[in-house]
Amino acid sequence: MPLLRAGLRCAVAALALLAVLALIPTGAGGVGRAAASTPAQPVILSVSVSATQGVLLPAAGERVVVSVRVRNATTCTFLRQHSAFSSLYPLKTVGCASGRANVTVPPIANPYKAPVHLTYAVRVRGVGPGSVQRSVTVSQAAADQPPPPATPPASAPTAALSISPSSLPSTGGSAVLSYSSLHASSCSLSSTPALWDGSNPTSVNCNGTYTVALSATISARKWMITFTASGGGGKSVSSTQTLTEQAPPTPTATWTETSTWSGYVIPSSSALFTNASGAWIVPTINCAATPNGGAAIWVGIGGYGWPTGGTSGTLLQTGVTAGCTNGVPQYNGWFEEYPSIPNTSKNFLGFPVSPGDAIEAYVFQGSSGAWETRVDDLTTGLSGVMVTGNGWGVSADAGNGTFLKQGSTDGLSYSGGYTAEWIVEDYSQNGAAVPLADYGTVNFTGLKTSLPWSLTSSEGLAMVQNGVVVSTPSPPSSSGFSVSYTG
Repeated sequence: MPLLRAGLRCAVAALALLAVLALIPTGAGGVGRAAASTPAQPVILSVSVSATQGVLLPAAGERVVVSVRVRNATTCTFLRQHSAFSSLYPLKTVGCASGRANVTVPPIANPYKAPVHLTYAVRVRGVGPGSVQRSVTVSQAAADQPPPPATPPASAPTAALSISPSSLPSTGGSAVLSYSSLHASSCSLSSTPALWDGSNPTSVNCNGTYTVALSATISARKWMITFTASGGGGKSVSSTQTLTEQAPPTPTATWTETSTWSGYVIPSSSALFTNASGAWIVPTINCAATPNGGAAIWVGIGGYGWPTGGTSGTLLQTGVTAGCTNGVPQYNGWFEEYPSIPNTSKNFLGFPVSPGDAIEAYVFQGSSGAWETRVDDLTTGLSGVMVTGNGWGVSADAGNGTFLKQGSTDGLSYSGGYTAEWIVEDYSQNGAAVPLADYGTVNFTGLKTSLPWSLTSSEGLAMVQNGVVVSTPSPPSSSGFSVSYTG
């Protein structure tokens, strides 16, 4: 038994020695068998990207160099994207046991209109089975914006205008203005002189029609109608057409020639006229050629010399004189009975008359039997009044038939005449006719008498001096007639 115990002690000691030897490393004079060591894991110390144009890559792309520093590595695999937003794909594997490696990566273009990020990566392996990977990201500029398409130049607008019919008879009627345009943003119509009420020019649609109505006329009239189309770039174009209204047909001259009267005279073969009236607008007298000339415009009864001899009776008349004194126009309201003893012809005092005033004149027998003349200036509201056997003066509209007497007509009487007249006269002064001044045109309207009548061209009077027709009446119309200076 002592021997057995001694053997067990020896075995235990031997096992203890083996355990100690297993713990002692080999080499360096070490004793025993070397233990197996675990390989060190690879480590990526840094990854960088370099490019010639800096950290922001151009949109067209650029070759870059990806560099890596490692430890405990044997191979380095470089990865890249094929395009922005794609996955990473291996590009190239190189040895990197030296601790460094780099690879040049081909350029990648950015097709997007916004900046993008590109990712590059390196996967590192050592002697063991494991690997490590690190990535780096760089920015890339947006794709160049293509220049905006050139704005084509604005097309020039067009304008077309037609008038149907373009000429109307003296009786008037309607004409249709048709207009059209291309490439226009606004359009207008204008007329010279004005042909419609309201704005002139007036805005219209760029394609349409407009109807104008012309009233009857006693003289030729003409209007220039313009259609204007405006487009982009301040461009505009116009089309102009002419609209005319013809003068009434000129009848064969059947008027009677006189040396001082021009207008119309209505005769009566039996009954006396006891009333005659008419209206007109005071014309503007032109004194340039006749600085001491003039013209008288009046309504009267009697005084006409029959072509066969004799007269239609004493003339009682009232109206307005447009005269020139040393080249200065002067206008007066007046009445006259001719012949009378003494000759009674008076200008109304305090009765101002101006060109453009609306005048109405009356010669009539009143209810008392007395004869009266009255010339009303509707513009000023004043009236020049004469009553036979009483007096003459000026009345206001609110005068209730009374007037402020400026002179007496005691002893003046009148018995009527066999003609009624509406006349422009080359009046006399100091026993001689003054030079007839250019009075333009006078339109007589509102013609009335106490006897029924129908005005005909044969009752017209033309003023002829030295073989020249210096003042002529127009053919009569339903509204009256005109007398025009033609000298």
